Order: sequence, then C-alpha cells, then structure tokens
Amino acid sequence: MTIPIVTEHCVSRSREDSKSSFESLKAFINDAKLLSEQKDALTKRYPNKWIALYHGKTIAIEKDLNKLIRVIKKHGFNESEVVTQFLGTKKLTMIL
Repeated sequence: MTIPIVTEHCVSRSREDSKSSFESLKAFINDAKLLSEQKDALTKRYPNKWIALYHGKTIAIEKDLNKLIRVIKKHGFNESEVVTQFLGTKKLTMIL
C-alpha cells in the first residue's frame, strides 16, 4: 500500500480548515456557556420558546423547533454551528 504525496498547498489548506473548525468550535462552546448562564433570565423573557444563538447573538426565537430551523437556514446560518435550546418553564424529572 502506498501513501499519497501531499503537496504543500494541500497541507496549508488543511491547516487553514482545521483552524477554521477550531474557531467555530470555540464559538459554539462560548455560545453554549452564555446560554447556560443566561437561561433563567431568557426563560422569564421567552417562556416555552426555542432560542438560537450564534457568536453571542440571538438570531431567532420561535415557539416551534421546525420554524426555528427554517429561520436559521433562511438567514444563511449553518444549523450545526448554532446553539439552540428550548426555554421550558416546567421542571422535568429525569430518570437515568
């Protein structure tokens, strides 16, 4: 089995893609933390609604998840890079 030769152009492109992916992941983690920290206040303001955050900004709030996803896509966001959460007011009991 032979290993294909990678040109310098491909190597630098790959590093660029990795950096971009890393930055996207960091932004996603920051958005998830922000949403977690602000969840109580957001739930009071938007009870029983879905919220979408991207790079620290609210980009959509909808009552229905399917509608939220349509709005995210309509505005050109990649839904895999957007943090979404339901801001429910009912306390849930989880059995693990």
